[in-house]
Amino acid sequence: MDNLTHSLLGLLLGRLVAPKDLRRRNWISVVAANSPDLDLLASPTKLAYLTAHRHLTHSIVAIPAMAACAVALVWWGDSIRRRRRPDRAGPPLDLRRAWLAALLPTASHPLMDWMNSYAVRPWLPFSDEWSSANLLFVIDLWVWVLLGLAVFAPLVLRWGSLGRDRAALLALVALAGYVGWQSEVTDRARQAAVASAPAGFEAAAVFPVPLDADGRIAFIDAGDTKFLDGVRYEKPSRRDLLDAAWATEVGQAYRRFSLYPLEWVEPNGEGWRVRFGDARFMRLGRPGFLCSFELDAEGRVLSSKFEF
Repeated sequence: MDNLTHSLLGLLLGRLVAPKDLRRRNWISVVAANSPDLDLLASPTKLAYLTAHRHLTHSIVAIPAMAACAVALVWWGDSIRRRRRPDRAGPPLDLRRAWLAALLPTASHPLMDWMNSYAVRPWLPFSDEWSSANLLFVIDLWVWVLLGLAVFAPLVLRWGSLGRDRAALLALVALAGYVGWQSEVTDRARQAAVASAPAGFEAAAVFPVPLDADGRIAFIDAGDTKFLDGVRYEKPSRRDLLDAAWATEVGQAYRRFSLYPLEWVEPNGEGWRVRFGDARFMRLGRPGFLCSFELDAEGRVLSSKFEF
């Protein structure tokens, strides 16, 4: 999910689980809810992003460590403020209580990311298998509204601590209900996709549509033929060109990343162009996460590029 969703959810969870007297509890909750995205620091290039994002920091075993990282960041910022304004320093941050309070907001991050089509690898480092529920689009405006109201309405209305806690609890219950409804929508869409799939199909999946809580794009994998939202994709006949592109560093990284790959081969002057996409990120017939390869007439790869 997007970082605004993570931040709002972290704030609400912090209201419920963090001790009321814990210093910087709001900061701890927000930073903890976003801490798994620290893997972006290891992604200075687009190819590095493809490899490193939603990697080990998003796994279940990393939750305690990422919670500790969040507390360390808040402690560092608090220490700087204490040195600059000793008259307003207050007591030092209780690291143990802060870490315990950070665990649930940290755990909410991979859980919410699991709900969208990008997927996570929850069992790293023991397994690099991707997992996704395909329930929510990465930016869901209804989730923004739901969580945003619970965070800001009690402040505007000047509710007390009890009122804020009740609003947080109500929002989490409503969020669970919304996710449950999306699960029903997804299940019905997948059943319809399976019913319309050709005989002998290998897999079927449905992906949420932006700004459409009822919408789903159906993907059907029938081996050499794939269908996405009713559009037919045939596997190119030049397997040698595909194999050459997949064998490159970019191709191998994309193979590890792609769950529903699509392939294209087309002439390009005196050579060839090979492209790889993923059905999860196709919008209006255009791939969002795209690998492009330029090959000469003999099928040797001249250049490769990944873009999103």
